[in-house]
Amino acid sequence: MARYSLRLKSIKIPIEAQDGTEVEYTMMELTGAQRDAFLNDQTKRTSGKDGNLVKNFTGMFSSLLKLCLYDPEGKLVTTKEIDGWPSEMTTDLFLQAVELSGLNKKAEEAEKNS
Repeated sequence: MARYSLRLKSIKIPIEAQDGTEVEYTMMELTGAQRDAFLNDQTKRTSGKDGNLVKNFTGMFSSLLKLCLYDPEGKLVTTKEIDGWPSEMTTDLFLQAVELSGLNKKAEEAEKNS
């Protein structure tokens, strides 16, 4: 039997600032409501018979990160700030957020059922 916890998982993310100093951000697991908001946002981006054709990539990664990435002061990082970061970094952070919140499990299940 699976064991669950009401405590959200988190990971520390060190990011080098423009001035070369290291700043520690925190990535938190999504709540159910945040997960649903993200998934609803993604459905607006897709089309096709199975909804697997992405028609708009603008802000796709930041739409997840803005819900789970906190700055050193504990405030959610804004979409505007995230969209100004290097693309490789936001891609890596997005993939970490997907894994942390179990969104990859949902995708794997959907793929098995298709």
